[in-house]
Formats: sequence, structure tokens, C-alpha cells
Amino acid sequence: MSFIPPDETIVETKKCLLSGKEFFITDRDMDFYDKISPVIGGKKYAVPTPTLSPDERCRRRTIHRNESKLYNAKSALSDKPIITLYSPREDLKSVLREEWFSDQWNPLDYAHEYGTDGTFFDQFSALQNPIPRAATVTMGNENSEFTTGTGYCKNCYLINSSEYCEHCYYGKLIQSSKDIIDSSYIYDSEMLYECFNCEKCYGSYYSTNSKNCRDCYFVKNCTGCSNCFMCTNLVNKEYHFKNQPLSKEDYQKKLAESKLSDISMVRKVQEYFHNYASTFPVKYAEILNSENCVGDFITNSKNCTLCYDVSDSENCKYVQLGVEVKNMMDCSNMYIRPEWCLETLGTIEVSNALYCLYVFHSRNLLYSEQCFSCQDCFGCVGLRNQKYCIGNKPYSVAEYETTVGKIIDHMKSTKEW
Repeated sequence: MSFIPPDETIVETKKCLLSGKEFFITDRDMDFYDKISPVIGGKKYAVPTPTLSPDERCRRRTIHRNESKLYNAKSALSDKPIITLYSPREDLKSVLREEWFSDQWNPLDYAHEYGTDGTFFDQFSALQNPIPRAATVTMGNENSEFTTGTGYCKNCYLINSSEYCEHCYYGKLIQSSKDIIDSSYIYDSEMLYECFNCEKCYGSYYSTNSKNCRDCYFVKNCTGCSNCFMCTNLVNKEYHFKNQPLSKEDYQKKLAESKLSDISMVRKVQEYFHNYASTFPVKYAEILNSENCVGDFITNSKNCTLCYDVSDSENCKYVQLGVEVKNMMDCSNMYIRPEWCLETLGTIEVSNALYCLYVFHSRNLLYSEQCFSCQDCFGCVGLRNQKYCIGNKPYSVAEYETTVGKIIDHMKSTKEW
């Protein structure tokens, strides 16, 4: 990944420790690292420049996320059958989500004091392993057990990376939508089937990269269209077939002749439309209503560099899949107004999260995993409604600041920081 925006200047050239490929640190990167560096006890602990390339940082981060497979298992707390995103094994305790949030176990019972006689990450792993994990990563759902990476969804099945959805089945990244089937990257839409990257669409089928369309079949890159069939690159058109206008009666006749209720005919139309649409010019990237952005599938955003699948976002770099995100770098699957994050995956409404996995409604977290409604925590796992904790052990504010400083100094000496 060697693209350098014209408004950025290279200040450091590095070689990735894994791939051996060169990558660059720019002045904008350095400014972000300075701003994101945590201040603890009045002292700023400077975030160092990364040793891995952006691609390898992405791989390291997203390897922790399972979206495509669910497993049958039994709860480690109650022995009840569960659906879990974790492959069953003896050293991992997976439990029902309601059990994880219950009083049946206390994450503070697993408290661990980090010492200087070993590496931080070896000690962190020892804390991680015995702590129960919620079977899926969900928040505020209703009747949507067979989903993960979802929040505030109702009656949904086998979707992921989705929020505020109802009656949606088999898809990914569906936002604020209803009655969506076999579709992905759908925003503020209703009644769609086999669609991809559609926003504010209704009653449409087999449609791609379209916005504000209604009652359309097999359309691509269309905006503000209704009753269009096998059309590409149209704007504000109605009753069109293969980009040509028809009367309402002739259009309905053409639609009936296509026999789209017959799956064999659907497959034939799909193949034909794929070949037909490929003869039209295509945009260099799906970037809409955005300013100073580089990447793909970016909407309503500003100053997002090498970002993908982001919307309503600002001042981001190397972000994959973000909704209303602001001021972050090297993050994935970030939702609902997160701010100031670095090397973090899987959040809802967080701020100042560095090197974290699956943290929600929290702020000022470092090296923490599956923490909910927490603040000022370091190296913690599975906490709920806690503050000033290190290794799942509560501290006074003064003790927290002093101890975190000592741990960071030790991590610097082992080159883990």
C-alpha cells in the first residue's frame, strides 16, 4: 500500500517486519499519533510508529473476527445448548449472552497483577484464556440469535455487521433497513432481494450501486429511478428497459415476458445483464457526497484516506467498515459514533480506544477486550461498568496512573508498546 495523498509528506520509510515490503509514515500520520497518545497522570506516552505495513496491520486485526461461521456448543456456565461464533475447544469458555451479562460470574474474580518478570502479552494471554466469552457479539437484539456483529436488530437471521434492522436475512452490513434478503451493504432501505450497495431503495431486486430507486429489477449505478429493468447509469428515470423509455403498459408487458418468477429465467437474465452492463463506463470508485476521500464505497464523508465501506465519517485512515466514525486510524468494524481510536476492531460508541477488541460504550481503554460501559482500563477482559482497572483489578485513580505508567515503561523495554 504505497499511495501517498498529495497533501501529505513522507517523514519516515520503514520495512514491514512480516512482509518485508516498504511502507511510509507521513506528517499526517505523525500528527495523529501525537494526538492519540494517551496522557496518564499528566504524562504523555507517545505512540510509536508501527512496525507492520497497513496491509499486515489489517490482517492482524481482522483475524480476530469471525463473521461467516457459527457453531453448536454448550454453555460453560449452564451446559445449555448455544449458538456461538467460537469453535468449541476445551480451553475456551463460551456462554449464553444473557449469562455473560448476569451475576453468575464476576470478571473481577479473574484479576491479575502485571509484573515485570515476563512480557505483557504473555500475561495478558493468561488473563484472556479462562474468562468466559459471550457466544456472539451482539447488542440490544430481539429474536436474532443466529447473528453476530449486530446491534438493535429484530427478527433477523444470519446477518452480520448490521444495526437497527428488522426482518433481514442472509447478508452483511445492513443499516437501518427492513425486509432485506440475500443482500449486503444496504442502507436505509426496505423490501430488497439480491441487492448490493444500495441506499434508500425500496421494492427492488438484483440491483447494484444504486440510490433512491424504487420497484427496479436488474439495475446498476442508477439514482432516483423507478420501474426500471436492466438499466445502467440512469438518473431520475421511470419505465425504462435497457436504458430506453417505454410506456407504462409496454414496460409492464416486457416485465411479464421476462418471467422472473421462474428461477431458470432469472439466471438467464442475470447472465445477460452482467454482460450488458459491462459494456457501460464505470466509476473509478464508489465515492458519493464526499470530500478529499480515497478508497471505495465511501459516502457522506470527509478526509478519509484508503478507507473502505465507510459512511458519514471524517478524518480517518486505513479504516475498513465504519459508520459515523471520526478521527481514527487502522480500525475495522466501527459503529455508531466512535472517535479517536487506533488499531481497534469491533466497537459501538467508544472514544480513545487503543489496541482493543470488541469494546462498547466505553472510553480511555488500552489493550482491552470485550469490555462494556467502562472507562480508564488497561489490559482488561470481560469487564462491565468498571473504571480504573488493570488486569481486571480495580485501583484508585492515583494507583491506576502510577501502575499503568510502570507497565508501559516495561512494555517499552520489551518492545511491546
